[in-house]
Amino acid sequence: MRHLRADGYAVATPFPVLDVSGVSYRYADRLALNDVDLRVMRGEVFALLGPNGAGKSTLIRTLCGRLKPSAGKVEIDGDNPAISRLARAKVGLVPQDIALYPYLTVAENLSVFGRLAGIRGAKLVERIRDAVVAAGLEERMDQRIEILSGGYKRRANIASALLHAPKLLVLDEPTVGVDLEARNSINAVLRSLAEAGMSVLITTHDLDQAASVASKVGIIFHGEIIKTGAPEALVAERFGNDRELILVLNEPAPPEVVAFFYQHNFKSLEEGRRWRGRLSVSDKDVGALTDQLAAAGAVVRETRIRQPGLDSLYADLTGESEVA
Repeated sequence: MRHLRADGYAVATPFPVLDVSGVSYRYADRLALNDVDLRVMRGEVFALLGPNGAGKSTLIRTLCGRLKPSAGKVEIDGDNPAISRLARAKVGLVPQDIALYPYLTVAENLSVFGRLAGIRGAKLVERIRDAVVAAGLEERMDQRIEILSGGYKRRANIASALLHAPKLLVLDEPTVGVDLEARNSINAVLRSLAEAGMSVLITTHDLDQAASVASKVGIIFHGEIIKTGAPEALVAERFGNDRELILVLNEPAPPEVVAFFYQHNFKSLEEGRRWRGRLSVSDKDVGALTDQLAAAGAVVRETRIRQPGLDSLYADLTGESEVA
């Protein structure tokens, strides 16, 4: 894409690999997506966050060409996946469930999936090598999928989606069921792919993962993208210099204490025992707040003050204490 400068010379402008513009989708009488705009640039990791039923799965099916939008358009590197096989071939989909043959080795699985993608001979050997290096599987090629750890199964899932050299890699919950070390390894794979120029879109329940790996995030709620941008910038825009106050009670708050919390704009995080609020006053005023809570019949077991993060932003925008 090019535009003219004031002096008349044409200059290049960034061209999104994924361009979702004004997309809506309706299931019978339910509007699952409502005028969604979303762009993922080359070399970008974009994390899509939202509770169950928000429209994440419908959006993924739409951009993979499995659903045709009721309105708007989707383009993958300039082509429409709803009507173009070429566009659909530009997407590599990594599903949440492990989509591999458990009794075959990593090498055997990649050979099978490469052939299913129409790749043969020396080109298949080259593509398998590249996918294995990208996913960090060099030492696991001769191991059966069934004996791999959860993290390595996820990496093999990613490798199989890379064989046809997609422009856009889409991952649905890539860190479900893996430990912290495996999550960090998967994040490193995604960063490396982005640095090599691939565009990456993930849906995740893991807000820590989104904050650590994504250059941009989008929050989808009731079928609408309500916020997009760099995580740090969005948090700063929403909270400014305010801090976050977490209060943990010994017991669930009684009705009068719940009323007190809501009066002071706190949100419940855990069955009335943990509460999150914003703090724009000095630390000494926290003592006065806990004294008021004690007078109302609540015993504060723990007080924490921290800088707001992506989880704070998500809770503030959606009313959800975590992605579900």
